Amino acid sequence: MKRILLVDDEPLVIVTLKSLFNWESYGFKIIMSCKNGEEALNYTLHHKDEIDIIICDVDMPIMNGIELGEELRRHNINVAIVFLSAYSNYDYVRSAFQNGACDYLLKSDLDESKILKVLNSINIDTTNSSRTHIQDLSEDRNKYIHNIISNNTDDNVSFKNCKFETQFPLSLLFIRINEFNNTENKLEIKTIIEGENVDLLFIDWQYYLLILPPTKNIKAIINRLSSNLWNYMDLSFDYKVKENIIDEDQMKTSILKIYNDFHLSSRLVYLSRKYIKNNYKNPSLNLTQISNAVGISKSHLSREYSKETGETIVEYISRIRINEAKKLLSEINLKTYEIAELTGFSNPETFFRTFKKVCGITPKQYQKK
Repeated sequence: MKRILLVDDEPLVIVTLKSLFNWESYGFKIIMSCKNGEEALNYTLHHKDEIDIIICDVDMPIMNGIELGEELRRHNINVAIVFLSAYSNYDYVRSAFQNGACDYLLKSDLDESKILKVLNSINIDTTNSSRTHIQDLSEDRNKYIHNIISNNTDDNVSFKNCKFETQFPLSLLFIRINEFNNTENKLEIKTIIEGENVDLLFIDWQYYLLILPPTKNIKAIINRLSSNLWNYMDLSFDYKVKENIIDEDQMKTSILKIYNDFHLSSRLVYLSRKYIKNNYKNPSLNLTQISNAVGISKSHLSREYSKETGETIVEYISRIRINEAKKLLSEINLKTYEIAELTGFSNPETFFRTFKKVCGITPKQYQKK
């Protein structure tokens, strides 16, 4: 039985949530309700081992939901949070995911099926001893990866001892965050891949490793990460994939090679992408402008960029523009030609054609989703 704490300053919302359906028949139990973040924080600090999920309003007096999430993180309380809001707001959504939200629901959209879909996607072990064991395993797993990268041999930490969720044969998805913000994004990435049953390992603020079963749709996970990290965190990333890893020796060799390959890449990619992110709204943005900003020739930049990233600069510009268009389609009710103008497309026809090519559906179809 997953135990739930409700937090909202409106008594009617609490009553509505409690009466929407028979929670216990679906494996959930509402153990307490609080009227603001401060009250919820005090309760959680004294009952942290009794709470699995917090369903929390974003906008509350005294201490709001975002502040509650920050405090829970500061106290190292790893409880799943689902935020509620009376309206859709990009800044709220972004802050919610930055502070540990597993999901975000609009109060106007609350119904049995939507709540259950969100709650059932959250993987929780409800025993305190298991939580402590999971924390220990997480530390061992990260130590294991750091030992590989630093060529440190520690016989006490092996793949077997770490008890990874995924066993051989397996696949590796290595991620490098492009923005040099010196911020750990592990919680945000973990939130995005919640329910995927993969191992997420933190190397440093820029590098992350996902260990996946060979049956996982890696492309779908990459698309999910790309869309959510851009929409909610303004982050883009490069990635490398190694499939069909059959034993520990091959895994160690692959991890070390991928990590070193990433580190050897020059700052040309970073500088180019920084310029593109600052200027993608300009329809006349081209390779000449970017190469002048970076300080090398067009041909050299084009060759090195493609070699390091596996995509052309034109493809990256399109990807940035489409990601921004998807964000606008989700948040703002604008015409197609208006979104085309705001995202740097020279005309609506080019925008429509590029969007359908990248996303597989039209802008209007995406907006209706």
